[in-house]
Amino acid sequence: MNRFISNYKQGLLVLIFLISLSPASQAAYLFDFGMHFGGDVIDSFTLSNQNGDKRYGEVKAGSGFKLSLGLLIPYDSDQRLSASILLGYKTHSASAINGKMGFSSYPIEVLQNINLHNKLRLGLGAIYYLQPMFVCEITAGCDYSLRMRENLGFVMQLDLISPLKEDSPNKQRASMGVRFYKANFKLQSGIFDGVAQPINQDITLNGDNFSIFIGIQF
Repeated sequence: MNRFISNYKQGLLVLIFLISLSPASQAAYLFDFGMHFGGDVIDSFTLSNQNGDKRYGEVKAGSGFKLSLGLLIPYDSDQRLSASILLGYKTHSASAINGKMGFSSYPIEVLQNINLHNKLRLGLGAIYYLQPMFVCEITAGCDYSLRMRENLGFVMQLDLISPLKEDSPNKQRASMGVRFYKANFKLQSGIFDGVAQPINQDITLNGDNFSIFIGIQF
């Protein structure tokens, strides 16, 4: 499995390089924002105030929001076939009165897209999570961080696209759709009470999730 992932990572880098060779005049910039739902709970807390009201918070391996910037490279003038590269920041956090906890990473997505209809697009590809890290800093609650192994996952996208204006150039489009992600995060090391420690147990968190996103192509 590790050999497969290593080969897939190499293929992903080669694909990014080949896409970058496409004429710059055909490329369009991408920006999108997505809300993600799903994954295993990494940690949670419950707080009670003087009135007896309780507040619950949790952080999941697949949930949160993601901001991404990237490029769309069409293979033809009608953009029937295209490739997209997105570099993003993803985070999910929960705040308490005396601290907070959160999980963050820097995902790279590469998708091959096909327009099924003038306004419907399907994309399939891979996502690579850089520097996935969970941090919990709540007074009298938790003080530790967990580093996950950088991880390769898979993504499928289905979105509706339309011109920003009726007379907009082909590059200027808006999109709204859903993405489905398949990913796992394996714990690598941690810092507990200021002391770094390896994690020898084989602990894997399910990061599968789906997202609802909106995007702009310009």
